[in-house]
Amino acid sequence: MITLAILLLLGLALIVFTIISVVVVGSVGFVIFGDIIVAVLIIAWIIRCIAKK
Repeated sequence: MITLAILLLLGLALIVFTIISVVVVGSVGFVIFGDIIVAVLIIAWIIRCIAKK
């Protein structure tokens, strides 16, 4: 349950980050690059949580 809430918060943060990136930078490439970094971090975090169990 806590994990789901954290994932939802990360998803929301990702959307906000994307909007800010578009407004501030105006570069689609930067947004995609940022999304890839965030996605990798989220996947790594999930794997680490599963590994702990």
